[in-house]
Amino acid sequence: MKKLSAALLALVLALTMFCAASAAEECALKDCLAGIADPSGSVAYTLSTTEYGPLDPADCDPEAYVNLLLQMELEPLDLSLTPDGEYVVLMIGDGEIRFDFFLGEGGRDLIRQVMKDGTETLYRAVMPEGLAAPADIMQSWYDFIAEARGLTGTIEAELPDAGWVLDALEGTFWASDRASLELSLEDTDNYKVLITWSDSAWITYEWVYSCEYDPAVSALFARRMILDRVTYDDSGAQVSRENVSDQESAAVFFVNDRDELIILNAGDVSLEKKVFSKVSPEAPAGLPDMAGWTLPEAFGLTGEEKAAFERAAEQLTGVDYVPLCCLAEKDGVRCYLARARAVYPEALPYYSLVYISESGIRNIWDLWIGRHAQ
Repeated sequence: MKKLSAALLALVLALTMFCAASAAEECALKDCLAGIADPSGSVAYTLSTTEYGPLDPADCDPEAYVNLLLQMELEPLDLSLTPDGEYVVLMIGDGEIRFDFFLGEGGRDLIRQVMKDGTETLYRAVMPEGLAAPADIMQSWYDFIAEARGLTGTIEAELPDAGWVLDALEGTFWASDRASLELSLEDTDNYKVLITWSDSAWITYEWVYSCEYDPAVSALFARRMILDRVTYDDSGAQVSRENVSDQESAAVFFVNDRDELIILNAGDVSLEKKVFSKVSPEAPAGLPDMAGWTLPEAFGLTGEEKAAFERAAEQLTGVDYVPLCCLAEKDGVRCYLARARAVYPEALPYYSLVYISESGIRNIWDLWIGRHAQ
């Protein structure tokens, strides 16, 4: 019996040590960040570097920076790999826990968690493609607070050091389904992001974000968002413009390694998880060029073409599309001419070009007969 009791005790001790080791592997950073961003929470924190020392954030909104940091995945590392040099410190509460974001080259993706009892754990942060390293995001967050305190000058995205936004200013724009995105420079350090979404041939929604570009993280940080509902007549002339929303914004815009423009925390459910692809200004989205398209012998619809259209159109809501004919095909993409009508009483019909591949709808272009005739 004594031998059995000793064996059980040893097993319990082993399990306890294993659980303690496992708990030490878990990083509390994401939970702390979520608490910082939660407006109903009361997570106190400071950011610190050797430049200005610890800074209390006060009324500086952390949401944009937290949203960037929450994209990372954390992997535990051996403490022997801890680098030397300076770091940005995120201190939670009165030193209950702190996180050191290393600033040195080769270690900008390393984060050290230090508990109040002195226990240390090292992690590597794996960020999505195109997103800056955690140390760069933390430095920008610190600079944002320092700027609000009057300790540093405003961020200035002066050309020609404005990163990916240069392409946009030189004529590049992005598209996603029925939405397009364009960028313009209002003055030295203020950018305007315009997102246009055609709800029908007569109604368009326009989002305008006022942003600052931070070259340290190659991202645009929005400070305000305005949404307008614009109505047009049959000739394409604007009839009315109604403001739907005007509010502060914590949206973040960046371009990943695949040249896709990503929005985080757009502030509107319609734009959440939207991925915009770069589009050549010489050709509309979804239509790489005019060469190489195969024209049918006769315009009409085969049973297979109609079935393919109907399968793809199941993705669409708010507008009914009736295919009339398949105009052309290229690289697995078919261009259909369709009659469209918005799903509301007394809606007028119009025509659209609908581009479809095996994966579904590629693009839809409404035909403004009056405007095109001009």
